[in-house]
Amino acid sequence: MTGTLLAMMMLGGLSNEAHATRAGGGLNVGTMVMPGLYPVRFPNQVRNNEDTGIEKIRGDGHFGLEGAYFLGDEHRIGAAATLGFGSGYFDRSFMLKYDYVIGLEGAEVLLGGGLGVGRNTFNGEDTEQLDLPYYPLRVEAGPMLNQGFLAEQVMLYAQYNIPSRGTYTGLDGVEVDAGPGVFMTIGAELIVMFGNFER
Repeated sequence: MTGTLLAMMMLGGLSNEAHATRAGGGLNVGTMVMPGLYPVRFPNQVRNNEDTGIEKIRGDGHFGLEGAYFLGDEHRIGAAATLGFGSGYFDRSFMLKYDYVIGLEGAEVLLGGGLGVGRNTFNGEDTEQLDLPYYPLRVEAGPMLNQGFLAEQVMLYAQYNIPSRGTYTGLDGVEVDAGPGVFMTIGAELIVMFGNFER
């Protein structure tokens, strides 16, 4: 009997903890705001090639899936997988995130960032392509409106893509090392998540 009571009490405690867990997932959409042309600087193999058809992009957008899990009232961890598009440009990335949570009346402010893996691809004419694996390093901040089952965020971010070994394929079809470039952005995201966000 005592064992049964203890088991019921433990199950009740776990049920209450599960009910109190703040977590959720949903969609993110966003765009780069700065620089007006992306990237800041191509590798030399593109910049010094007068015949290249690879150009900096003017407009872009990205969307993806994002999830978050709160560790108490002040800490949040999460992950995001995104795809980005532009003229002659395609990006894919996965990032693990951490945010410090500041509680306000009816809202919360998130300060944090993330680190992950990604890949940029810029296409020119015919076989010309610049393929750039990278490690995104991000800082971000913004408000989260908490409606219990729904959380809406508007996040500003700054991100530097730490380059890995990239390759450049010219019009002759020959692939060579791309060399370093500068890939830094400032942007904005709208994130809508569903779950339990009750404080």
